[in-house]
Amino acid sequence: MAPPRLEARAAGLASGLLLLAAILSVGCQGIAKPAAGGAAPASSPLPEATWPAPPRVAERGAASVVIEHSFAVPLVELRRFLRGGERIAAAVEASERMPARTGAEAVAGVWPEAGAVRRVTFADGGHAWERVLPSDSPHRFRWQTWGHTGPAGVHVAYAVGEHAWSTPGEGVSRLVWTHTLHPNHPLKRFLVQRFADRDLAPRLEAALERVAAAAEEASARGS
Repeated sequence: MAPPRLEARAAGLASGLLLLAAILSVGCQGIAKPAAGGAAPASSPLPEATWPAPPRVAERGAASVVIEHSFAVPLVELRRFLRGGERIAAAVEASERMPARTGAEAVAGVWPEAGAVRRVTFADGGHAWERVLPSDSPHRFRWQTWGHTGPAGVHVAYAVGEHAWSTPGEGVSRLVWTHTLHPNHPLKRFLVQRFADRDLAPRLEAALERVAAAAEEASARGS
């Protein structure tokens, strides 16, 4: 049996990282860019002085997880069903360690355009910042989260999510969902990677399975 101090530290790490999973699922709401004239109205921008500058995205030193999932729905139809990714975000179940998202305030730009920034709030009173990163393809969406005031900020400096869509066959869409979690200390990378493999990946895979089932059912009904 592990000593009480180690158990407490492990519990704290799990709590923080599960909160980060909730934050990452919020970012996926920008998967599909709204059609012209269909962008959701943004709230009043916050003064720039109230939000911290995002960390520079590093190429190394991060824990990562990659999830691939296929949908038996054409890509255009699927993106319309996803409503800008809201359905995927909603499918990631909340829990005591993953507080529900309660809102988002516009800071700069228009989500999900590159460079847009917003402040996301959670049911436990915490918040985080997220921004849309530049992409070289309309089928690739990347975002960064940082400045977590909840438990996630104790272990992770920032995280980067990416959704890459493709059409491997007629009537089939494929998503490759990548998360990189950048620990705030190199010695935490092993624990963060273990969390990503054992806890985060299965949770996100389950969310995609639920979304795929709903999308395929809606497609069969023609709705």
